[in-house]
Amino acid sequence: MIDDNEYPKVFFLMHKWIMESEYLSNMLYDFYKHSADDYKKAINSNEKRFCKEYQLRICHAYKYVIQINIYIYIK
Repeated sequence: MIDDNEYPKVFFLMHKWIMESEYLSNMLYDFYKHSADDYKKAINSNEKRFCKEYQLRICHAYKYVIQINIYIYIK
């Protein structure tokens, strides 16, 4: 059984079993782009902060995908 904290790491390591890295990258980009649109529509500061935190999480996920792909291709 996977601990909840380990799930993202396992998903990003094993994503090639269910999708191409390019598809995952495009999906993360779309999430980021849509959250930017949500930020523009946000009315109060809590909504804006949530959008920015979400964008930051997406950036960290994207960085992790890039690191994993570099590690896989170097090996």
